[in-house]
Amino acid sequence: MAADVIEVPSSEPVLLRVATGVTIRGQITPARSGRVRVRQPLETMSLEGLATVMTAEAVLTTSADERGQFTLQGVPAGTWDLVASAEQNSGSARVVVADQDIDGVEIALDQMATLCGIVRESTGRPLGHVTVTASLKSQPISLPATAYRHLRHGLASDSMPVADDGTFCLGDLAPGEYLFIARDEQQALMWSARHIDATGSVTGVTLAPGERREGFILEVHRPAVTLRGRVIDEAGVAVPDALVTIDRDGLIRGDAAMHFPAIEQLDAGPPVVSGQDGSFELEVLPAPLRVTAEQPATGARGQTAQPDPTKPVIVRVRRTGHLRGEARGAGPGVCHLTIDGPRVASTVGVGSTCAFELNHVPAGRYTVEARSNGSVARAVVDVEPGESARVQLELERLSDVGLRLVDDRGAPAMGLPVMIVGADNGTSGDVFLETLAGVHPRSDNDGRATLRVATGEATLAVFSSDFQRILLVQRVNIGGARLDLGDVVVAR
Repeated sequence: MAADVIEVPSSEPVLLRVATGVTIRGQITPARSGRVRVRQPLETMSLEGLATVMTAEAVLTTSADERGQFTLQGVPAGTWDLVASAEQNSGSARVVVADQDIDGVEIALDQMATLCGIVRESTGRPLGHVTVTASLKSQPISLPATAYRHLRHGLASDSMPVADDGTFCLGDLAPGEYLFIARDEQQALMWSARHIDATGSVTGVTLAPGERREGFILEVHRPAVTLRGRVIDEAGVAVPDALVTIDRDGLIRGDAAMHFPAIEQLDAGPPVVSGQDGSFELEVLPAPLRVTAEQPATGARGQTAQPDPTKPVIVRVRRTGHLRGEARGAGPGVCHLTIDGPRVASTVGVGSTCAFELNHVPAGRYTVEARSNGSVARAVVDVEPGESARVQLELERLSDVGLRLVDDRGAPAMGLPVMIVGADNGTSGDVFLETLAGVHPRSDNDGRATLRVATGEATLAVFSSDFQRILLVQRVNIGGARLDLGDVVVAR
C-alpha cells in the first residue's frame, strides 16, 4: 500500500511508489507436495499495514513440488508466518522480511493441529449450511489486532463450511487455546450452556502441536427474540408508515471483546414499516439495542434505547429542523463542512461565503466545522423542532506546530507517529479511533515533527512505531500562526 496527501484541485501529478516485495524460497520437511501461504501474526499488526496484510493473505499462496520445495514471490516487508499444508499434515515457520530475498526457509510438518467435530443445536439436531471459525482465546488487545480479527471473521477467513450433516474439520491450527464459532449467513450463533463455565466465560479448547482431535461437539442455539413496539408522535398519536431500524447500543468491552469476536457485530437487516396503529415487530438478538423511527413524508424522527428487547418499546418521533449557515473568509476554492450532533453529515459549501443548508435534521445541539484553503472554523448551534437555525462561522488560519520527541535521557525518539486531535478526544479510545483515518506524520532522525492543526485546546498523542501502544497523551493549547512545543518526553 502507498499513500500521499495532496491538495485538491492540483495540477501536479501524483506518484505513488509501491514496494514489490521479496522472494522467499524454502522446503517442506519431510519432503512432499502441498501448499504454502502467508499469514501475519496479530501481535505484529499495525493500522498502517492493514490493507497490505489483507491483500497479501488473499493472494500470496504457492505450490510445493514433490520434493517439498516452494517459491513465494512479492512478500511485503514485515513479520509473516509461512503456513504449509500437505495431505493430512501442516506446519509453519516465522520469517521477518526486509528488502532482501530469503532462501532456505524450512517448514516442519506435524506442528499444526486439527479439530474435527459436529455443529448441532441445543435440541441435538445437527446443523448444516453454516461455517465454523477458529479464534485463539488469548489475543492481543489493540485497535489494529481487534480491527483485523473482525475483518478475518467478516470475510470468513480461516473458516470451514459445515456439511449437511453438521460435520466439519479445521486444520492448520497453531498450538494453543481456541474458541470455535459457528455462524449462519446472517450472524454468529450463540454458544449453548455446555460451553460456558461457572464465571460465564466461554471455555476454550486447547490443542497440542500435531494433535488431531475428533468428535468435538459445537453446540449452539439461535437466540433471536421478537422486539415489539409502537411509533407515536409528540401528542401520543400513532404514526403509520414509519421506517424502523435497529443497531447495537454501545460496544461489548472487557473480556467479551476476546470471548465474542464475532457476536458483537450485529446484522440488523432491512427496516420494517409501522402499521396503521404505529405497531412494528423485529427479530433481534437479546442485547441492548438502539431503535430509530423515521417518517419520510414529514421528516419526523425519533430514537430510543431498549436495554431489554423482550419488552415492548415506544419510539416517539418529533418534528425535525433545518440548519443553514455560511463561513466568512472562505475565499476561492472548495469549502468542506462537517456537522456532528444527533445526525452526522458532511457537505460542500457554495460560493465564496461557503453557504450550506441541511433540511430535516433531528432537533438538538450540533457542532459545525468548516475548512477552506488551510483555514478552519467551528461553531455550536441548537436546532429546535420545526424551526430553522442559522450559524455564522469565521474562518481562521491553521497553526504550524513543531515539537521534538525525546526519551527520558534526552536522546531523539525517531520514527514515532504524532497526532494532535480535538480536546474532546482526550481518552485513549478516542485517540485510537482517530488513527483509523489518514496518514500520520512521524518524528524524523532528530525526533522532530511538524503538524498543521486548528488553534485552541487540543490533545497531543504519540504512538509506538507499530501503532500498538499510546506512549503519550497530554493536553496542549494551540495558538498563533506558529507554535514550538519544544522537547516532549515519551516513555519507550
